[in-house]
Amino acid sequence: MMRFVCLASLAAVILSEAVAAYEQVCYGELGCFTNAPPWGNTPSRDISDLPESPEDVDTRFYLDTRMQEGLELHYDDVGSELEASTFDPSAITRIVVMGYVDGDDDKWMKDMSQALLASENQNVIRVNWKGARMDLRYEQSAVNAEVAGAALGILVSNVMSSNGLPPSAFHCIGHSLGAHVCAYLANRVPDLGRISGLDPAGAYFEGTEAVVRLDRSDAAFVDVIHTDTEDRKGYGTAQESGHVDFWPNGGTSQPGCEQNIVVDLVGTVVPGDFVECNHMMATYFYTESILDPCPYRSYPCDSYDDFVAGKCVQCGDTGCPRQGYFANETASLTTSSVNTYLQTADNSPYCEYMTYVSVTIGSDVKSIDGSLYATLVGTKGQTEKERLGVEHSLQAGTAYKELTYYATDPGDVTSVIFEWKQEEIELGRQTISVSEIAVWKGDVQTTFVFCGDQNLEMKEKQPYVFDTVC
Repeated sequence: MMRFVCLASLAAVILSEAVAAYEQVCYGELGCFTNAPPWGNTPSRDISDLPESPEDVDTRFYLDTRMQEGLELHYDDVGSELEASTFDPSAITRIVVMGYVDGDDDKWMKDMSQALLASENQNVIRVNWKGARMDLRYEQSAVNAEVAGAALGILVSNVMSSNGLPPSAFHCIGHSLGAHVCAYLANRVPDLGRISGLDPAGAYFEGTEAVVRLDRSDAAFVDVIHTDTEDRKGYGTAQESGHVDFWPNGGTSQPGCEQNIVVDLVGTVVPGDFVECNHMMATYFYTESILDPCPYRSYPCDSYDDFVAGKCVQCGDTGCPRQGYFANETASLTTSSVNTYLQTADNSPYCEYMTYVSVTIGSDVKSIDGSLYATLVGTKGQTEKERLGVEHSLQAGTAYKELTYYATDPGDVTSVIFEWKQEEIELGRQTISVSEIAVWKGDVQTTFVFCGDQNLEMKEKQPYVFDTVC
């Protein structure tokens, strides 16, 4: 019995010392912050930093409307400031929050604000916490996000009370650490209408408890775009975080970005558009989606490999969610978390139209290595010529199916201009025939099928029109 009492006492002492090791700091009406679990000292968040003071974090708020731009707001006096402004309480309020070492300072936020205001009458509040987010100690910036979120929470609460608005009238759009600032806003103001996380920061957030990071429970609808999740190299989280998680180009790296080459050499905590390219792409995709007529359709799938293999071109009950501004169009269809995939171009405009093209080789064709190309013609115009996948060993009677993206929307497909190129060296040139070309168009979920003439010997590098509907 004595041994049991001694062991129990020792355990109590160890526990007491462990608790005493945790710290807390309080900042008036912003509340108190701790490094106790789950906020620190856990396997997924192995840091003990406490947030810096509100003066150091220096969270600033700027109101944009269609009639005025850049009016600075203060959370302790926002009621009277809005009364003297062009703030419209009948319109939705979008809150745009910058993240860690965002390139071009706050240019992307201003670009997004201008696009939002051009799309419809609304209020935009830009949140700049530059005093803390630029700390080259990422760990400190990560915890400083808690203070920025607390200040934003007070601001939104005061806007609500002074204008009689519900939480559903607010939509928070945050990039990187800013996505988690939106989550901390939700901790203070439950039942927000929507949160859009643009490549939410991964380090010290991925694998933590939901209260520490952006999670689907933070708003009525949470949509997340992942663009920089490559293991040990990316800034963004690879954890599913929303009702709909979008993974453009697989979510790890983006066309046109060469970030990872530099990250290998200099590490991840480096400011600048070049190094941050993959991470920043989420903001560019979102901004472009606001006004671009291209719908940014994505496709629910178990993995990016399955998507590229053409296994997920049909959307089913969830519909084909639109990445970006219009993601909430399918919110009512999303009863559980959905992962969706799409591909984009390597420069703006990034949005493209997904097709799944099947070319069936004629029955009397000699085996030959070749590449296939298709141009789509439709009710809205003609696309560019695209190669269908990689080089194929063309076999008689075989259908070659490839996921293919086009920058131009042809509308309903009325014909296909087909070409092929011989890839192996032989004495004499070969010909092939094609019995059928089928085009599945993802945005309208429809297949267009055209029959070919198996007796027509098609020479390489010459266009052949397929316009006979099967």
